[in-house]
Amino acid sequence: MGATCPSLVEWTDTVARTWRTFVSPILLLLVVGALAAAGYWGYNTLISPWATPTPAPCVLQTMAGELTAGQVTVRVYNNGTVPGRARTISTQLKDKGFAIGFVGNSKDSAITATTIKGATANAPEIALVKGFFPDATVVPDQRTTRTVDVIVVDEFAGLKEDAPTSIAVPGGTVCLPPSPTPSAGTTGAQLQRPTPTPTVKPTPTTDTNPPTPQPT
Repeated sequence: MGATCPSLVEWTDTVARTWRTFVSPILLLLVVGALAAAGYWGYNTLISPWATPTPAPCVLQTMAGELTAGQVTVRVYNNGTVPGRARTISTQLKDKGFAIGFVGNSKDSAITATTIKGATANAPEIALVKGFFPDATVVPDQRTTRTVDVIVVDEFAGLKEDAPTSIAVPGGTVCLPPSPTPSAGTTGAQLQRPTPTPTVKPTPTTDTNPPTPQPT
């Protein structure tokens, strides 16, 4: 028995040393690998294109002679490598009065210059937005929503700050995305909400001449 105990202790110590020498580094590598994978996934999630909500088809609206920035919905995409570019531009467009429908990233390798996409090349909403991006390329796609997409790249120099925020509309009508709140100069039954009729509660009256009790 006396010779067995030291051998068991030595064996246990050998196993412990082997664990520390080989297994611990492997566990450390696994932990580092998991953290790296999580970081890679988070980075790709951050820069990947966001799911773009599908806007409703446009509705024909009557203008008061002109189309204003507040009646145009713009979606802004960052097709470059500068973080926050789309957010910055969308804020600038919002300050000019435009309605912002979406802000996100794009990974379209075919787009190498700032691009504006919309229904037709001569659409008034396209012309109004392009005033702020004079060097942008216009790509018509025959969309029925009449929203306007602005896709910027790293070479984008900045908005033209003195561009007009309204444009004349020949004929006085234009098809635009529906808005829950009517904008100035727009009409149409689809934009009108019925005014609820207030409920009138009857006012209680006081009988100034109550009946005289009769003797029984």
